[in-house]
Amino acid sequence: MMRAGAVLAVMLTAPAALPWVAPSAAQARDCGVDLTVQPAATAGLLDITLDAPCAPGQMATIFHDALSFQSVLDNEGHLGAQIPALAREALVMVSLPDGTSALAQTSADSGPPLTLLLPENAAASLFSIPESTPIGQAGFYWSGAQPVQIRVDEALCGQELLASVLSVDGDHQTTLRPLQVALPACDAAEGLTVSLSLGG
Repeated sequence: MMRAGAVLAVMLTAPAALPWVAPSAAQARDCGVDLTVQPAATAGLLDITLDAPCAPGQMATIFHDALSFQSVLDNEGHLGAQIPALAREALVMVSLPDGTSALAQTSADSGPPLTLLLPENAAASLFSIPESTPIGQAGFYWSGAQPVQIRVDEALCGQELLASVLSVDGDHQTTLRPLQVALPACDAAEGLTVSLSLGG
């Protein structure tokens, strides 16, 4: 069980159903949407590769178990990402803005316990986590119990920080918890950094 410093509300929630839309045969043939998922060289991680030449520069949404995040395809419609495996039989879905989707599955290797932080109302760039790895533009994952530092900006001061903390153990068992933290008022927040401990 994880410890959380400055956590005001913690409760277990279930992942939402995936809004999967099957690609049409014409879309798959003309645009050549191709998704591959395979175990990464580092145990417990997955390598995701998406090629969608008809969607250069578009925002793709990636779904895997309780995890969802967005990332931008490059100018050739290519996207590469690495994420933690949250299930032994790892199912990954990618959805494009036009409704085209692709689905892929692989058997995942066991790995070390990981912590994932997914901010809901703050830019991921405001967070500093030692030895963490970004997940798209949405959050981070890391191993161990390092502290999380939040740089409080004008948009966050005096507000509640909302985030999801997702933990996965070596047997792919996951726990998803909402995180709420009251941030300092704006008259005291200039240049301030708030530190949290999300594990131990």
